[in-house]
Amino acid sequence: MKKESFFGPTILKTFLIVLLVTGGFISNAQLSWNKATGIDSLATNNFFTDGKYCYAGTLDSGVYRSSDGGISWISANTGIIDSFQIRRANNFSSSGNMLYVAFGHALGGHIYYSPDQATTWFPTTYPTGATDLVVLDSVICASTGSGFFLFSRSTDSGLSWNTTQHPFQEYYFHYRKWGDSLFCLSNSLGIMLSADHGSSWNTFGFQGIMCLDYFIKEGIIGVSNTEGIFLSDDMGLNWNNACTAGLDADSSQIVHFSIAGDTIFATSDTAIYFSVFSGVSMTSWTAIPKNGLPFLDPLHYISAFEASHGVLKIGTTDVLAAGTSSPAKGMGVWFNNLLIPSLIEKPDLKHYLSVSPNPANDRIRITTELREFRLSITNAMGQAILCENNVTLIDISQFPPGLYFISLTDSFGFWVNGKFIKY
Repeated sequence: MKKESFFGPTILKTFLIVLLVTGGFISNAQLSWNKATGIDSLATNNFFTDGKYCYAGTLDSGVYRSSDGGISWISANTGIIDSFQIRRANNFSSSGNMLYVAFGHALGGHIYYSPDQATTWFPTTYPTGATDLVVLDSVICASTGSGFFLFSRSTDSGLSWNTTQHPFQEYYFHYRKWGDSLFCLSNSLGIMLSADHGSSWNTFGFQGIMCLDYFIKEGIIGVSNTEGIFLSDDMGLNWNNACTAGLDADSSQIVHFSIAGDTIFATSDTAIYFSVFSGVSMTSWTAIPKNGLPFLDPLHYISAFEASHGVLKIGTTDVLAAGTSSPAKGMGVWFNNLLIPSLIEKPDLKHYLSVSPNPANDRIRITTELREFRLSITNAMGQAILCENNVTLIDISQFPPGLYFISLTDSFGFWVNGKFIKY
């Protein structure tokens, strides 16, 4: 009998059972949000999970860290200069044991790195404020918005930088990596792709349409923009309308995605949803009740969102009145772990992956510390070749010769990547 994923269909069944028991209404006792401790009323800009720690970037209080999935937080700003620009933590990325954070805006800021999970921070030589960044191997790509549209790239882990105007005079944001490729959004050019560590970028969809967020799962790309939600299973060559049933008026206002196993979560500014992947399509969306949450409206909105370590969490920000110069505030971080039967502690995995033999001609063997995982193999063009659960011996005899990428993802959203050559 096939073992169900901890996420995905399990969550759907939980909702169906609760709906039946309560006659169509979900009670506070069965499903409720709780306020995280330690982060109080701060405005939250983003979340990032790496290994056993979750990180939160705030709008005017720097970095916070959580070791329990986002239930409790502590300030993690040792080594960071206390200035107005540096207090705004815009984005995180990691490579190996190094964690990086982008601070500030065009008028000031910095990029810092930490070798010890945000216990201590050190500055790079980044020349100006950074609104977004991504790190792949020893290469760092960073952007500055606010009308300046600067693009900086370091090939030596931040020791030196090459700063230019953006190739397309656009603001890049929402940097992400998948395999050896980098992705980002731009103001009006849609999704951008770099196959050479950020040396050059190409657009592959939605030019002239404002994109809000996107996700990448096993070679499938999903994007939300002002026209709805779209999916591509060929790395952006072709796009199809995704299921938006259940989103109602929010179908063109999804600003955050987060994936855990086969379940995809999404939010607008004031509503939270989930759907489940089935192949390259999704089920109808179901709204997650906001029991226990403070009132969310256009003046108090969801500004950060993530599902990791079995915990769903949101960060909030209050809209400042016109002309107000006081620091931005929010309603803190709120979490929900009652969507899942119990909060499971995730072991501190080393994210180890070995492929042997490599190069190979007929079979390869996967060695990993992940016990249950989804394996996907893509070719050098980013096309999905194989997707299987928990397989460690793979027949590649029918694969064309070339370079292939392997990605393993477990039900908590942890992943590890590798590659091999078929000759």
